[in-house]
Amino acid sequence: MKLVVLSFDDGRRDTFLNAIQVAKEYNIPLTINITSNFIENPDLYSQFASGANMAMTVDQVLESQKMGNEIACHGHTHCNTTEDVIKNIEVLKKWGVDTTGIGFASPYSALTEDGIGPFADMLGNEISYIRSGRQVRREGLFYSFKYFVQQTIHSRFLFYDVNRKELLDLSNKYLFIMGLVLLDILP
Repeated sequence: MKLVVLSFDDGRRDTFLNAIQVAKEYNIPLTINITSNFIENPDLYSQFASGANMAMTVDQVLESQKMGNEIACHGHTHCNTTEDVIKNIEVLKKWGVDTTGIGFASPYSALTEDGIGPFADMLGNEISYIRSGRQVRREGLFYSFKYFVQQTIHSRFLFYDVNRKELLDLSNKYLFIMGLVLLDILP
């Protein structure tokens, strides 16, 4: 069995106009990590909205969920604080988003395993999982070398070695993943 996780950050309109439409054609559900203040005040977020790349509308967020796509938190103002996540969930509920089992995707993948502490009490209550990712620049020279080699030669075994820390530790309800994870490559 192959399992692919596709995740799109911020609630950008191009996700709705392009990615969702292609995924729908191939019957692939997506996770859209919504920065609610971006959708309410798109003019404040030039880093997300280059050119015609503006925010989704609230109606597009709701339609995305109705199409079977997961809506997840990405912080109300794109921050890694519990207060920002709580505000994000409140706004999503106000819009009419079903927040049952909602997850949190760490902006900039800045949340590390060591920084989970403040979010631990939220797990199982306000949020069902935390998604972050490994940033190559934080991992040291040896990891960076292995990552570069894997990106060059595309070895599935080296892919597993480089990414094994990110592969689903569901016992803790944390997901540390980077990019697409193909679970059928596990030994």
